[in-house]
Amino acid sequence: MNATLKRWLTETANYAPLSSLSGAGDVTYGAAVPFLCRTEFEVQFHGPMFVPRQGEEAELFTRLFSEVEIPLTAKVWFPGESTSDAALGHKVKRRAVIRTDTGTVSHYESYF
Repeated sequence: MNATLKRWLTETANYAPLSSLSGAGDVTYGAAVPFLCRTEFEVQFHGPMFVPRQGEEAELFTRLFSEVEIPLTAKVWFPGESTSDAALGHKVKRRAVIRTDTGTVSHYESYF
């Protein structure tokens, strides 16, 4: 990871990996694992901003930058959130692997 980017990872979030899935569909998560990250809240606008009654105009999301690859099946708690209840954890919607010019992994971006 780039040294500058590493200095930006000043927040601590947690994720709990999927531990088991029963035949009935009951999910169990493992212990919460802390990791350093940077949190950004973003808005992306789609199409013209002033189009009346034509659906969603903006997408709101949270992006976490980290050195850790968060499993897509894990629950994630943002910095400052309690890990006491798995139901309150967030699910990763999508993840990007950012690579350097030489092809090595620079960092991960997880979107919620």
